[in-house]
Amino acid sequence: MDRPKGIFNVGYRYSEDGYALPSVLLLITILALLASSLLSFLFLHTELVHRRVEQTATEYAAQNGITSALASSFNTPADDLFAATTHNTTIAFDDGSRSTVSLIPWGAFMLIHSTGATKHATSERFALAGALPGSRFDNAVILANTEHQLVFAGSSQIKGNVIVGPYGATVGSIPGAPTPHSLPVTGSVTKTSTAAASLFDERFLQRNVAMMKALFTKKRREDISDSQTWIVNGGEKGVYAIPSIPDSIEYVFIVGNAVLDNTITRRGPPLYLIVRGSLLLRDHCSLQGSIALLSTEAIQIPASAQFIDAILFSFTSIDVASTAHLSAQIISPRITLHSGAVASYPSVLISLHLDTASHAAQQIVMEKGSRVEGTVMMLQENADDNMPDCLQLMPRATVVGLVYSQGKTTLDGTVIGSVVTRSFYFYEAPTTYIDWLRSGLVDRTALPKSFLLPLGFDSQRYQVIDWL
Repeated sequence: MDRPKGIFNVGYRYSEDGYALPSVLLLITILALLASSLLSFLFLHTELVHRRVEQTATEYAAQNGITSALASSFNTPADDLFAATTHNTTIAFDDGSRSTVSLIPWGAFMLIHSTGATKHATSERFALAGALPGSRFDNAVILANTEHQLVFAGSSQIKGNVIVGPYGATVGSIPGAPTPHSLPVTGSVTKTSTAAASLFDERFLQRNVAMMKALFTKKRREDISDSQTWIVNGGEKGVYAIPSIPDSIEYVFIVGNAVLDNTITRRGPPLYLIVRGSLLLRDHCSLQGSIALLSTEAIQIPASAQFIDAILFSFTSIDVASTAHLSAQIISPRITLHSGAVASYPSVLISLHLDTASHAAQQIVMEKGSRVEGTVMMLQENADDNMPDCLQLMPRATVVGLVYSQGKTTLDGTVIGSVVTRSFYFYEAPTTYIDWLRSGLVDRTALPKSFLLPLGFDSQRYQVIDWL
């Protein structure tokens, strides 16, 4: 039957010829957009990879800058390294990257700042450098006193070699303790008249200490740029609460009393907190990184405080509470680690006179169960056996590293490493014993080979002791 004709079906016939060109154009457009997106993705991916490669190159450059600077310092006395802190060194590497390295005296160590750079990226690294022990520290005990024999009594024991004065070593008896049948030394005993000569060059440390002491003077404050400095007075009731501090500030001068009850972290240039007054450290306060806390008054460290890589400096005394755990450099005339306190590697305890007008006795006391992983040092001028100053390790106190004393040492604890002292001492009423050992153990054989010393000892080979 024929379809009727009408206005809506005149010439009843449909054709798809008009749709082909738009369809092709649409398909081409879609493919072009996909290709463009793919190319953009590949370009961005390539850029990202290049940036990651460059960033990695800068990180390697920053790290290699530190190791290269230490390698170039081989056989350089520590005091000469101090002089080198006044300028930066730029090191170029074969891959086109470079590193700018600066040396910063940091207590008994050297803080190294390295900035690695390529054409489009930079990266920073900080490290703490120490000194490899010299051959004389292969010995377990070095006794510098040339006027006495070294006398072993009781349960004292040495595992390693011993260097003593010309009178040698022997055994002796004290009331209430057994007398050894033979020298309790598993190693050689060598006699010499210059046992500890030139073991430690104090100039690097003393110049660094003098630099920190100078921060308490008006002249030194005036020499520092205002943009790097905060100067504050004690707040309400004469106490200033130390706040968080921006990285642009390197010196905070506090005139009056202060309290620290928060966490301050510094991974960049060092921060110095200088308190001319008393300082209260509250529970759970924390200093982490290159931060030096300096005070004219005594510092008491609570058990829950956390200090990592910091310097604690007091003109009078520093007490570390029982069970406290920290890793720091502690510098003061009088230092006490109470029972159970631990100073982890690479900690340093340094007793020295900071106030020439003061005649108070120096001391380092490590109570029962305390532990130091690092170096314990007592520095004295013109020490003699009649001075009250003493470095004391009580029973069950432990040092893993070095005990170095220019005065007297009472050794009733354990040293895993070496002891270098002018004389040994203990008092058993009514008798004073000079260069006698009644108990204690020195075991040089168990010291980890990776142990590093503060700068200034008779080694001039330097390595990274800690990456910050």
